[in-house]
Amino acid sequence: MEQLGKAEVNGACTNQYAYSHIGSWMNQLRRHNLTRYLSAMEQSKPTLILVGEAPGYHGCRLTGIPFTSSHTLVQEMVPGFENGGALAGAGVELQKEATATMVWSVLQSLQSLPLLWNAFPFHPHRPNNPESNRRPTSSELKQGGLFLLRLLDLFPDVQQIAAVGNSAEISLRRLGIPCAKLRHPSHGGKALFTIGLTELMQNEN
Repeated sequence: MEQLGKAEVNGACTNQYAYSHIGSWMNQLRRHNLTRYLSAMEQSKPTLILVGEAPGYHGCRLTGIPFTSSHTLVQEMVPGFENGGALAGAGVELQKEATATMVWSVLQSLQSLPLLWNAFPFHPHRPNNPESNRRPTSSELKQGGLFLLRLLDLFPDVQQIAAVGNSAEISLRRLGIPCAKLRHPSHGGKALFTIGLTELMQNEN
């Protein structure tokens, strides 16, 4: 968490965990949220990790937890938040994110939960427009790879890694990490994402 908080990003990115930043009290809540989530997942010893592309503005950018919007977080489905918890941006309207909603609607049907992460853990946005999303660049994926490797060290029970979308697959291949590939659930891909994830979980069991 300290490494995330101290990471420097370019001007077309936001480090939502940064120690020194405008609104740093909200970043502190995001670090708290992520710590709480990872601690809960550590207890369950996941064997599968889903690696997405990068935080979305209405999702992880606000909560600090991959694939998770503030609306999803208060539904008490996320490990570590079964009884609610801190929300970055408290006092503002809860935000929904399509990807987060679709991913967690699928995860609810599984007997065990995979660990969730992003190939680039910070929020990439269009220049001068932080309230937008864009794909991470090659150099950003390289930076994110260092955090992914560190995460895998912290979760030694992980036996299989699944890339959700093209950017995640590119990042994992560059790191020399074998991975399955799942269709991203957005833009009509939810059915294929559901089938692929269900098959992966069945194989794990």
